[in-house]
Amino acid sequence: MRWRNRGPGWIAPACPLLIFLPILLASLLLAQDSGQICVLSFEDRDADGLRSPGEAPVAHGISASLNDAAGVTIASLLLEDSPLSADGLLCFDGVLAGDYQIILRSNEFYSTTSASFTASVSPGAAPPLLEFGVQPLLQATPSRSPAQFAAVSNAIVPVLIAGLIMIVLMGVIGLLACLVVFRRRAKRVDEPPQSAASALTGIPPASAIVTPTVDPLRKHNPTAGSPPLFADEEADAPKAN
Repeated sequence: MRWRNRGPGWIAPACPLLIFLPILLASLLLAQDSGQICVLSFEDRDADGLRSPGEAPVAHGISASLNDAAGVTIASLLLEDSPLSADGLLCFDGVLAGDYQIILRSNEFYSTTSASFTASVSPGAAPPLLEFGVQPLLQATPSRSPAQFAAVSNAIVPVLIAGLIMIVLMGVIGLLACLVVFRRRAKRVDEPPQSAASALTGIPPASAIVTPTVDPLRKHNPTAGSPPLFADEEADAPKAN
């Protein structure tokens, strides 16, 4: 029965290798079909969208999301958590071959380049390196970025349209008010004057009534008697011989 306990001495040490060999082969095959996508963030001081000499990398304040072709987010990274953050790099490792979209966000910086990139991972090809230019929010100007300019334009256009509509409405209201006032004035011009109205009613106008006046400076002759109070008294008064 002893021969059953005997066996080749290499079988026991080789058991772990036999177990992990398929796993190692599968990992090697999977590594050949996967790749890497990296994003380089830098401070774009001249806001030209290109990294120029002397423009330092940004090491914090930026997050990246990796979306597949269907738009589903499959990974997210923070720049400060990357082991290469001092160089402004964050990388998605073990990305399977295919097309992807990388979306970058920041609450501390304003992008001078596009914040959305597309990249493809191919077996044996060099990993894509995407350059993301930013500026601090306090130094950012909307006129330097087409994306920001478009956002500002989209916000201003509705306000301008509403303003034009209000101006048109106010103009229409003013025109109607002018027409009402003009009609009232035209109606007043068509009414007969006061003299014509007096002729129709037989009552003389107030301007035609003459009030007799006495000249206080006229001297009175004492021998001529009292001045007549009425016009017919002068005719009836006795004449001096």
